[in-house]
Amino acid sequence: MKRHYLGLALLLASLVAAPAHSQPAADAKPYVPDLGDLMGASQLRHFKLWFAGRSQNWELARYEIEQIRKSFEAAANAYPKSGDADIAGMMKTDGYAPLDAVKSAVDARSSAKFGVEFDKLTQACNACHRATHFGFIQVQVPTASPFSNQSFVPPPK
Repeated sequence: MKRHYLGLALLLASLVAAPAHSQPAADAKPYVPDLGDLMGASQLRHFKLWFAGRSQNWELARYEIEQIRKSFEAAANAYPKSGDADIAGMMKTDGYAPLDAVKSAVDARSSAKFGVEFDKLTQACNACHRATHFGFIQVQVPTASPFSNQSFVPPPK
């Protein structure tokens, strides 16, 4: 019985001695992903968008388009300029228009239009990379999926 009380007492003592939920320092800055991380996420979404569209999984394609848009917006907000490059401006003029054209193809459920607009989006990505001095990063239409654990075929209804 004494052991039981001793164990309970030790448990209570440890709870009392434990620090309260830690709070971030008042001067802590919020986490901002690196531009490369944001663009890497966009590249991943770009490839998933391709496989979704190729498989006519229009719901997944719409989802990936929205995720790419969010990455573009986050990049433009966090990194409006990179050296002499106007990233925020390029996102508006060169990023959103081709992405919107792909979305139109997806909304129309047109595989042919999707392929054409996806190619234009890919070209726009590479033009932006060149303009921002990252021309050594070249994206292309994916040829194989590194995700063997995801099916891009639409689920049965």
